Amino acid sequence: MAAVYNMPDHYKGDTFNEISFTINKNVSGTVTPVDLTGATIKIHFRKDPKDNVFEQMSTIDSTINIFDPTNGKFKIVKHVVDYEACKYYYDIQITYQNGDVQTPIRGNLKVIQDVTYI
Repeated sequence: MAAVYNMPDHYKGDTFNEISFTINKNVSGTVTPVDLTGATIKIHFRKDPKDNVFEQMSTIDSTINIFDPTNGKFKIVKHVVDYEACKYYYDIQITYQNGDVQTPIRGNLKVIQDVTYI
C-alpha cells in the first residue's frame, strides 16, 4: 500500500521548491533504503484519478532527480507550476532497473489561482 503525502497548497504560476523523498523497505523489522540505481521515476497529476488529462514529471525530462540512488533519495526539482487551479491527485511510480514497478507514494496537490497574475 502506498504511503500518503499531501503536498502543501501551491499558487499557480509560483515557483515550486524542491521536495525530497526517501524510499525505504522494511525487512523483518529492519528499515533499509531501496537502491534506485538505474530506476526511472514518474509522477502524473490528474484532476480525477481516471482523468485522461494530466501534468507529468519524470527522471526522463529531468523534473525529478535521483540524487542519492543507493540511499533511495530523489527529489522533485524547483520549477514554476503553471497548472490549472484545482485539486490534483498524484502518485509516484518507480520502474527499477530489473523491470519491477512500484507505486510507493500517493496524495494530492491543491493549486490555488493567484490574484496577481498578468
